[in-house]
Amino acid sequence: MENENNSVEVDPNTSEESEDGKILRFLVEQFNQERSEEHFLAVLRCLRDSLIWIPGTMKLSDADAEMLKNVQEAETFSFSEQVEFVPDILQNGDDFFFPVFSNCEQMGEYGTHFSTMQKHFFVAMGQAMKKENVCGIVLDAFTSPFVVPKTLFDFIEKLPSGLKGDAGETSSTANIDGPSNAANTSQTEN
Repeated sequence: MENENNSVEVDPNTSEESEDGKILRFLVEQFNQERSEEHFLAVLRCLRDSLIWIPGTMKLSDADAEMLKNVQEAETFSFSEQVEFVPDILQNGDDFFFPVFSNCEQMGEYGTHFSTMQKHFFVAMGQAMKKENVCGIVLDAFTSPFVVPKTLFDFIEKLPSGLKGDAGETSSTANIDGPSNAANTSQTEN
């Protein structure tokens, strides 16, 4: 991951480590040890292509909630209406943050109280943009926190992707329900 010049070389598309957040955690740790622009940009580039975990609660209709109470063990149940996923928000003093995690283990005890969804980082940016009181996203809030202010969302969206397609070319697609079309993003699960 590092060459002899201590610069970071990451190919998140060719490593199993990208799926479990190891590369992302490595880059954040490197940034926390040496707060340089190079390390900061390496984290942002990795986030730009990352799948992250979002904690939240499932919002059921009253009818579905009542039906769910009566479901017996091993009985199949189908929701009659859409189930909405409502992401959690963390507060630190007067600041509110949209929490995301590099993997479920980074949530610790906190994660046992929530449902989780694995989504692209751009989905988290889009959801955070919808929350007026949220000032940014916090990655791995309880282990090695890394804060991404809302003011950097457009910058991250414009970063070139490090992911490689089947022929080895670098992808340049930047929008996966990100900030530029956040108004059109719906975060519901069926």
